[in-house]
Amino acid sequence: MQARRLFICWGGFMRAGLQVISALFLLIMFVMPVWGPEDLLWHNWQRICQVLLSLLSCFALMFLFREEVRRSGGRVLALAFSVIFVGVVSSSINGVGMWGMVEVAQYAMLFSLFLMARALRLQVGDVADNHLVHFVLFLCLAKVVQFFSAWLAAISGNAGLPNLWLLLDGFSNPRFYAQFLALAIPVVAYPLIFSRTRALSLFAFFVLCGLWMILLVTGARGAWMALGVTIFFSLAFGKFGWLWAGWQMAGVAFGGLGYWLVLVSLSGGGDGAVENSIVSRLTTSLSARDVLWSEAMQMIASHPFIGVGPMGFASELNFIGAHPHQSILQWACEWGVPVALLVGGYMLAVGVQIANMMRQRRTSVEGRDALRLCIAGGVLAALVYSMVDGVLVMPYSQTVFVVLAGWLWGLLPISERERPVGNPWLFALFACFFVASSALVYVALRDYPTLAGNESYFTQYYSPVLFPRFWAQGFLELE
Repeated sequence: MQARRLFICWGGFMRAGLQVISALFLLIMFVMPVWGPEDLLWHNWQRICQVLLSLLSCFALMFLFREEVRRSGGRVLALAFSVIFVGVVSSSINGVGMWGMVEVAQYAMLFSLFLMARALRLQVGDVADNHLVHFVLFLCLAKVVQFFSAWLAAISGNAGLPNLWLLLDGFSNPRFYAQFLALAIPVVAYPLIFSRTRALSLFAFFVLCGLWMILLVTGARGAWMALGVTIFFSLAFGKFGWLWAGWQMAGVAFGGLGYWLVLVSLSGGGDGAVENSIVSRLTTSLSARDVLWSEAMQMIASHPFIGVGPMGFASELNFIGAHPHQSILQWACEWGVPVALLVGGYMLAVGVQIANMMRQRRTSVEGRDALRLCIAGGVLAALVYSMVDGVLVMPYSQTVFVVLAGWLWGLLPISERERPVGNPWLFALFACFFVASSALVYVALRDYPTLAGNESYFTQYYSPVLFPRFWAQGFLELE
């Protein structure tokens, strides 16, 4: 009898712990792009919040999701440990030192967020799917309301609308905003292809149109391209794919109409009368990315096996970018070609497996398959966008990407051939997470008091523009 009471008490504790961790996680995720302290740039604020999320995920995996971690599979953990090992070796050999280790710790904690998202989906099931969709919808609604509030404030003042990018808040750069939108727009369409209520569908369509309108304002050509590629591929996945593509095209049409009505017609003047309009962004320029790609390829040629070290690209001041703006080149030049091939090959194999399963279930009418399509669309759009931008570098897009990728993994059936991970693997993984989270907390506490001073120094003596990496001023060890 006593044992039964203890079991019931422990079960209640676990449920309460899960609810508290989930609530804190969602609260931080919501606040990151909506509200931030005035003394911090958005990039720095989101990085600090990412460290807090990493701590939460580390605690949750060790105490709430241990059994789900056991079912992660030895191959995934072996890949993660291999990448971490190479990152530590490369950091030690190439002289990037502490910052290289920080990058390794950051990727380790992103892996913990990835595992936590999967574990939450496995443990809670379809109920968690609804909570995820509702969270994304209300977060995006908050951003749409924020945008229109800024527009009303602008047109009611004497200055009018001199610069459309002034309407964008929550991110340090419009492109970082577009990175989030590329991940969110596919998921927001879920109630439109699978919903029991008309009201939720109308609400989702309003939010979808608002997001497309904001995406047009960002002028992010890479995000437009990435979502276009995703819409094209979605047509191969049956009824849900065609419905999803159709609603996205409707969102583009109504978002474009809203852009013309709200920002051109009602605001006074033509589209060319304001800075950073769509017209000004319709160019074929690479925005100096070719210079960054050339520099990355030179690093690959000189350090092909273990790279120049994690975050090593940011050790050379170039006044263009602290990362190559191309995820494959970044992995190859900083971590080495073998790691880039290993990670890229594994992701490609998993992507093909997911695509084949979605093709096999293209006639399904289940909500789980509809959500799988939407989340896969967000992950694919982010990966395509990462070919020309730092989607996998900026803190909020990093976080949203690994959460969606982990959730997508949780939506896949568990292979019966995959054996549970043993205790030694589990202990090593948790030890790695503990060390990584401690390192990131130390760096955040150490650097927080000097962030504003370092940024002011850089803008005064080097460039009026900051180039983010870990912090908003991303270049390392300036003279």
